[in-house]
Amino acid sequence: MSQKKFSAITFIQKLRVLLSRRDKIALGLIIIATIGVSFVELTNLSLTMLFISMITNSGGVGTDKYLQYLFRLTGPLQHSQAIFAVGACLLVFYLFRCVVIFSNTYFMQKFMENRRHALTFQFLQNYLHFSYKEYTNQNPATISKLVFTDATNLFAIISSCIIIFSELITFSLIYMALVFISWKMTAVLTFLLSIKTIIFLKALSRKMSEYGRLSAFHGRNIGTIFNESYRNFKLVKLFGHEKYILSRFAKENKSLIRVNVIRNILSQSPRLFLETIALGLLVGAVMYVVSQAATFKHIIPVLAMYTLAFYRFMPSITKIMDAYNQIIFATGTLDLSKNLIYQTETLGNESITFDTAIHVKGLSFAYQPTKPVLSNISFRISKKSRIAFIGESGAGKSTLADILMGFYLPEKGSINIDGRQQLSAENVRSWRKKIGYIPQQIYLCDGTVAENIVLGRKYDEKKIISSLQKANIYNFLMEKDGLETKVGEGGVLLSGGQMQRIAIARALYSDPEILVLDEATSALDNATEINIMNEIYSLDKDKTLIVIAHRLSTVLQCEKVYKIENQNIELVDKKDLYQQFLSISQAPAIPNTQNLATRP
Repeated sequence: MSQKKFSAITFIQKLRVLLSRRDKIALGLIIIATIGVSFVELTNLSLTMLFISMITNSGGVGTDKYLQYLFRLTGPLQHSQAIFAVGACLLVFYLFRCVVIFSNTYFMQKFMENRRHALTFQFLQNYLHFSYKEYTNQNPATISKLVFTDATNLFAIISSCIIIFSELITFSLIYMALVFISWKMTAVLTFLLSIKTIIFLKALSRKMSEYGRLSAFHGRNIGTIFNESYRNFKLVKLFGHEKYILSRFAKENKSLIRVNVIRNILSQSPRLFLETIALGLLVGAVMYVVSQAATFKHIIPVLAMYTLAFYRFMPSITKIMDAYNQIIFATGTLDLSKNLIYQTETLGNESITFDTAIHVKGLSFAYQPTKPVLSNISFRISKKSRIAFIGESGAGKSTLADILMGFYLPEKGSINIDGRQQLSAENVRSWRKKIGYIPQQIYLCDGTVAENIVLGRKYDEKKIISSLQKANIYNFLMEKDGLETKVGEGGVLLSGGQMQRIAIARALYSDPEILVLDEATSALDNATEINIMNEIYSLDKDKTLIVIAHRLSTVLQCEKVYKIENQNIELVDKKDLYQQFLSISQAPAIPNTQNLATRP
């Protein structure tokens, strides 16, 4: 896998896209509050140093100008009384510091959790607004990872940025205080610590970035393996592929475990490294100051300040390093998420009516520019008519159905409704609401019959019962648990014919003007198919029926049958069609499931 150099400017530009104006304002307020917290930390550290100075100067104020000023303020108080007073003030201020830090942490966490929700919601919203063409080009495992895993990773990135900023502010203020106390010793310690830290972190960041990409790669592969095995469970059992699936899963999972173990070890190494180096430098500084000082008690406050500063620095540095490593580890998420941010479908709310006919004129469509599926086809579908499209697999039947339903818009030509309105992005939302769709592959969620029919629409029990009666399955359900009958994941508790009838009821629930069957009965046996098609043809005569099929028995009751072949469309003579059906059904060597398109 290729490695990309981390760029702070590019990172910030990508991150800005994910933040709304409101988020940026909230983030600005958090930054201001963080600066205030940093000043509180600095004040607390200074008061602690002052308190230690008072204790070590028990014999008097000596030459310490700060102690002299403090004792002038305390007036008649004795030295011991002044110590108690300052100690009490230090305790009160420490409690105040706790309240300030707690409040700041609360609002920071609230902001970040709200942003995580917003990111997850935005990703799911954008996914649901994919165009159908974009949806078909995506890998389900990749989409699932983007919506769930990567949204969390992006939240972690934003959280890490806030942590880095807040800790850097605190670090900078305390560092300036150390420079004020002894700039020479601070400069020496900074130089030695910086050189070693930069060398260490430069090597570490490359490794963290590499393992971040590897983790995303193996995680995506694991999702793909699970999705494939789940959707093809019957084939896995039939072929005895359990060991093969488990072997692939184990291989990817072990790789992921190895990557995450190394990543976690690397994330702990900065803290251990810096603590060791910092302690060594501090001990060296103490030895140097002690060797140079005339009286030991005068250097105790200075050493105490450096000790407290390093004590405070270590958690800050550790948090900064952890946050930085998290950003490096999850930076790839920013690139993956762009698909969910930009490539979405924008539809208008213009209404459209259907009173007379659908006119298709000079329609052309291609998934790839060099491989057209349909080329300059024209035909007419009258309202309340029964129309069928036949042809070989891959000829473009389902594609044409998708275009008629508004999932794809024509690249050339037009679809005109009633000679008044052309189907477009502005009115396709209204057009889709007029259509009931019964696909070849029916998916039923693990719930009740009622839930699978309504499918997120407004619940109306009378309409559910009516659609089930029209689909000729209501009486069967009354022998079970009625509308609360469980269907199982993917409809595993139902037969193929029962699933098909549930799908018909689902399509009829919204009382559509147009009913589209896309190879809807191709997986059923002949007798079940004939019964279901008879039920469909006997539905409300006010509905326009569009049938995509292979079998002659499925389309014989249609008024017009069009054959799609070589990117073109032609009207089939019903008499010839019927003669072919008789020939097929009477010939013992040719079963009546013969594909129409393959007949000579």
